[in-house]
Amino acid sequence: MIAACKKLQLRWQSQDDVVRPSGTHSGQIAAIEERYSLELPRQFRNYLETTVPQADYCGMDDEYFEWWPTERVKNIPDEYPHPLSNGIIAGQSERYLFFADYMIWCWAWAISCTQDENRGKVVLINGLTDQFVADSFDDFVNKYMHNPEELG
Repeated sequence: MIAACKKLQLRWQSQDDVVRPSGTHSGQIAAIEERYSLELPRQFRNYLETTVPQADYCGMDDEYFEWWPTERVKNIPDEYPHPLSNGIIAGQSERYLFFADYMIWCWAWAISCTQDENRGKVVLINGLTDQFVADSFDDFVNKYMHNPEELG
């Protein structure tokens, strides 16, 4: 079975390198964890280490997803100044990190870095029905690969 990050890399290569994966230096990952006083879920850390797009070579893919470079990864309060409709997400919004959006921020996805049963889950933030859409980062990637409409 091909790992989720490898699937993303192959998908992006098949799309004429609209998004070019590069991976992130461990110092940048540590800076995110320090800035937000959290520990990244293992699957998301692996994505940042191996696959996250280059800052200068990042764009919308064929499904209109924009996968953010490490420099753009932010928690919900730093990126999204609006009220959240889901109380579970709102209660720990500072521990959810945005990593991608759809169609120039029609909505975006964030990963839970909480230390509870929601750790590693991916949420959709759209201003209407903020909700959990994937049980893990790998699950998110698999849905993206097979049925991206399921994520929005």
